[in-house]
Amino acid sequence: MIRDKNKDSQIHLMLLGELDLGRKQVVYEQVWQTELFCSNLLRWLDASKNAPVLDLPMIKKRKVQYLEVKCVEPAEICQLFKMNYSSLGLTSSSTSVVTINEIYDLYMPQNPQTADQADLIFHLLEIALAKSMPFLSVVFGERMVNDQIAVDKTSRNQAETAARWLGLFGILLALLEIKKENYMKDVPFQLGQMLKLSDMLHKEYCFIVRNKEQNKSYPAQLIGNDLLFVMADNPLDGYQRLAERLRIYWAWAYTYQGERENWVKWILSRLEDVNSQIALGEISETLDPAQKAQLMIGYYARIENTRPQANTNNKEETKHE
Repeated sequence: MIRDKNKDSQIHLMLLGELDLGRKQVVYEQVWQTELFCSNLLRWLDASKNAPVLDLPMIKKRKVQYLEVKCVEPAEICQLFKMNYSSLGLTSSSTSVVTINEIYDLYMPQNPQTADQADLIFHLLEIALAKSMPFLSVVFGERMVNDQIAVDKTSRNQAETAARWLGLFGILLALLEIKKENYMKDVPFQLGQMLKLSDMLHKEYCFIVRNKEQNKSYPAQLIGNDLLFVMADNPLDGYQRLAERLRIYWAWAYTYQGERENWVKWILSRLEDVNSQIALGEISETLDPAQKAQLMIGYYARIENTRPQANTNNKEETKHE
């Protein structure tokens, strides 16, 4: 590696921005000791592994594969912070709400362990959550209602953009020393999983009891997706509302018998497991930005072993295999 050749060497980075056609100016300039530069890179690469596999299926090489969070680079972070979401979809502005200096102070800090660095991380988390949550809610809501698998360009771009946002959340959490081995056991992440499982149970109820036929429409929002923002603003209130609304579906799942019984009972058992895990902690009335990020990752995270072995007539169980 470079740092093994000359530990006293320096790396000088200069970024140019275009003012208009033919005119450029320096927008960022910094010098690092080679040892620090390489240490920062390794730190960032390690942080990029701080999110689980996402429940975002895509067709690749004629097979369904679930998106794994990739390393998000400074240019991608800049593009994310330029994005705006509305009912008309995603748009991109010409300027980012986060400066290039802030992005590189995060990516390549001179003093990684300072209080200023922690303040910067929380600042970026707050902005990232405000910009991404409406988009992430809609993307995953549609994925849950429609069993959407990203095959066309638009759906693939949406899935990849969602993965970049969640990857950024994972990096920011890692830089705060909040590792997935620990946060995946904590209440905010488990609340996200409960919202996801609630969507799954609500959908099964609609399919089996209300719709009778799969080609009939589902509600515009399933209950977990509908309560996502409530849960983020006030987890205790969100949990109580969810428990109240789940009651009818929970009672139905206990007594249901039919060709989708294995799948329904599996969802119910996972809901019970998650609820038991939540009971080991304490549900607060507020979440800080780091905890909200964990909630969003929990809502998007793929629940492993989601296909029971029996009952091969269940299309929901076999369609993605």
